Amino acid sequence: MSAIAGIITFDGAPVARRQLDLIARPVPANSDDTIATWCDSTIGFAHASALSTRQPQPLVDSASGCVITFDGRLDNRAELFSLRDTRAPDAALILAAYLEWRDDFLLHLRGDFAIAIWDPRTHHLILARDPLGQRALFYACDSTRLIFASTLEQLLADPSISRELDAETLPYYFYAYGALESQTVYRAIKSLPGGSRLIARDGQTRVERYWHWRDTPPDPRALTPNDLDEFRATLIDAIAARVRADCPVGLLLSGGLDSGSIASIAGDLFQRDQVAPMGAYSLVFDQFAQCDERKYIAPIITRYNLPFTPVPADDCWTLANWETGLPVFSEPFFEAYDGMKYAALARARADGVRVMLMGHGGDSLLNGSPRAFADLIWQGRWRDLHRELRAFANASGRPYWQSVAGNALSPWLSNWVRGKIEFRFWQNPAPLIPPRLRALHFDAPPKLHRGKFAWWYDLRDQLVNVGRSLHAGHIDRTFRLFGMEIRQPFMDVRLFNLILSLPPEATYSNGTRRFILRAALKDILPTEIYARRDKAEFSPLLHLGLREHRRAFVENLLVDSELARRDLVVDKVWRATVQNYLAGKQTITWLEWRGLAMEIWLRVQTGRLVTN
Repeated sequence: MSAIAGIITFDGAPVARRQLDLIARPVPANSDDTIATWCDSTIGFAHASALSTRQPQPLVDSASGCVITFDGRLDNRAELFSLRDTRAPDAALILAAYLEWRDDFLLHLRGDFAIAIWDPRTHHLILARDPLGQRALFYACDSTRLIFASTLEQLLADPSISRELDAETLPYYFYAYGALESQTVYRAIKSLPGGSRLIARDGQTRVERYWHWRDTPPDPRALTPNDLDEFRATLIDAIAARVRADCPVGLLLSGGLDSGSIASIAGDLFQRDQVAPMGAYSLVFDQFAQCDERKYIAPIITRYNLPFTPVPADDCWTLANWETGLPVFSEPFFEAYDGMKYAALARARADGVRVMLMGHGGDSLLNGSPRAFADLIWQGRWRDLHRELRAFANASGRPYWQSVAGNALSPWLSNWVRGKIEFRFWQNPAPLIPPRLRALHFDAPPKLHRGKFAWWYDLRDQLVNVGRSLHAGHIDRTFRLFGMEIRQPFMDVRLFNLILSLPPEATYSNGTRRFILRAALKDILPTEIYARRDKAEFSPLLHLGLREHRRAFVENLLVDSELARRDLVVDKVWRATVQNYLAGKQTITWLEWRGLAMEIWLRVQTGRLVTN
């Protein structure tokens, strides 16, 4: 795990190493990081690494004077070996790519990265993030300087950067999960979007996209065996690239299809002597049977003889040990089940693991949508339509006619009619929204496209938002807290591009979600994983934490609420909603959870939090 930071001044003021030291460390008080800095008059870089590395950074090219610092991993090293020695570290290969292709060099890189390059010949600074934004990069800029870093914690360590909250952005953290791109909750700090670069020269900065999402749907066709082969090869390559490390590698294995596929492929590669063994860490429950997934985990461990560590998690109820995350609690968001991650990561860290894989991203990428049935009408494929509708009805337990109305016909209907069909169970947040925020239309239902290829445009919108979500940044901070690097094979830009080029039955076919994953890996997956259709249910831990163990804590959050003080909610409705949940009169949605998380965060910021 590494982090980068840097400062460039526009007024001629020199950058001092003590300024760089101030922003170099990604997690406050983490003494494990090795810090290195480089300065040259008005420009300075810092690099922090939690691992001993063969890639000393910042790296200076002796011939050109160009300097690079980067956080991440380069996956297509072999394609760049013509530019440098095959033993060259990733940073040297990236810098060589810049020297060779200049403005187009980012298009020749594959991997997860945040990059900073200083070119003294043209006196310009380039900052860039990988297309999906898997490595974060934040910056603050005014007329005198630009300062950047991998984490918000680094920038907030500089007292000259204002911690003033952005009142216009705060409501989006609550009501519009995943809608943010460059804004952060701090008025002075911006996030560089994934697939973008920032260029600073002569006191001027500009942000531009160097990578663009596919904007046209694929031609109608059937899924082919070649599609399965290509998907399989791409996923295997994505996993193989992510287990490459100079340290022990682990996997958070839940027993679901996504993490189970990663474990099975890694196990198969290990048995073929192509990768080192990867230890699996799984949460186990003795008191909560609906949470326990050992019956799915065991077949993988047995078949591939993976090193396995069960992590007892019966005590990891919601808010049990949320204070663990306080050192990286820089945004108003954390997850209800963070305690389970803390337990697993702490155990893996004690075992020496510094790189951890997980299956995040599979839901967004592969869940599919039966709304694609509408295109079968347009194509006149009536037999296929009947087969898919019948399979969907059998799998979902819904009447055949409802499957027709809700999926095959819905994309062709008016938005008003669609709303009555598709959002009849959607919880409208309108009662919570105060009058001043109603013009922002947070009560509008999720956007859905109409007509031909509606399924594809819906899928693309979903994938575009994956890297922007609050969850993505939170995961990065959580793993950094334990000195680990998170790697997510399903969050590979090649897989995203491939799925967007395939017909809809790749992700949903014959009443089955993740169809291409099951079909392409049938010989690798244990039968129990291949055939699994359900997921573990962790809500008992949520209810135990909020309604019992931390009930008084939650009730205190409703007294003189920060959300109400800042006119983010209608106070009476907010209090009634949470109290009804605590009384068992209604369930809790992720909207209410985000509200509780924001309330806790705001009280931490203002010193008003009472934990007793």
